[in-house]
Amino acid sequence: MRGQILINFNDDDGFGGDYLDIYTNSVLRKRIYVNSNKLYSCPVYVGDVVTFDFTNLTPYVFRYLDLSRTDYTTDDVEGDNGIKSTVIVSGLLFDTFTFTATTINTAYDFDYVFTNTNITQFQILTESAEVLMTENNDYINQQY
Repeated sequence: MRGQILINFNDDDGFGGDYLDIYTNSVLRKRIYVNSNKLYSCPVYVGDVVTFDFTNLTPYVFRYLDLSRTDYTTDDVEGDNGIKSTVIVSGLLFDTFTFTATTINTAYDFDYVFTNTNITQFQILTESAEVLMTENNDYINQQY
């Protein structure tokens, strides 16, 4: 059965220097450079091994992954109208993440939704790369 991966990619600077590679069965299927607002999709079949590989040129960015799957069935259980949602990972710190595409037996369609959150760490450096001291003797460019 064929489904899709919907990608809401957030780059940290908006200039496209960082990018997300999506591999299906070790074959590069898509490279995304800029914010997409869920405009990108990538087909996936049940049993495919999918890898998200995030590359960033700036060194101090932490990336968190949220990945969920929605299965569409004809079985209404407790008012869900046949739409079953499953969280695969939530808030996972990642550079590379791999999973195998699955669905439930009663589904006629499915999709995965990828969302990332980036947190940029900044450090203030002097010309001599020494720490700066404020008037109250606090250092302002400590390592985080």
